[in-house]
Amino acid sequence: GEGTDEGTGEKISVVPGRRLAFSSYPGNLFSTDDWYTASSGLAVTETTIDNHNVTLWSHVVPKGTVLTWIRTQVANRLSHDGPSWASNFAQYNSGTYNNEFHVVDYNVFQQSRQMGRLLPHVLTVVDQMPGHVESADVTASLADQGFWGSYNRPGLLPAYLRMNYTKVVEEYGD
Repeated sequence: GEGTDEGTGEKISVVPGRRLAFSSYPGNLFSTDDWYTASSGLAVTETTIDNHNVTLWSHVVPKGTVLTWIRTQVANRLSHDGPSWASNFAQYNSGTYNNEFHVVDYNVFQQSRQMGRLLPHVLTVVDQMPGHVESADVTASLADQGFWGSYNRPGLLPAYLRMNYTKVVEEYGD
């Protein structure tokens, strides 16, 4: 859509996350500690997850994919909520630098405060792996537990199983 720049009054093309804040250093195009806030009302963090399923590595190919840091920035800019962030991020998955992303929608959180309970889609979790991206609204779990624990392991069961974490736990323990 089109909008007007608050400072200049000029007509501009508007994307939901046209302003981003992230920790970094001058000249770097991405967050060095994986923390972003966007003018869309989204806050995004991630934790790295390892792939323990060697068959998934066949999905890492040099053509037709985009590196994670670029897809993160595109999703940060083009998304208006957690599900759209997951959808935008999943496109052209490189399968490298695999992560569990946590997308908090502060717009829904504000509505939740007015309602006195957490509404769906306050927290969307996105697990990336070679050849697949899994996402889910985990707001109910957040409300029940009071937190979402992320420990450099996939938090979503399908990703946990697909990346072979069950075997790793059997071999090395929890």
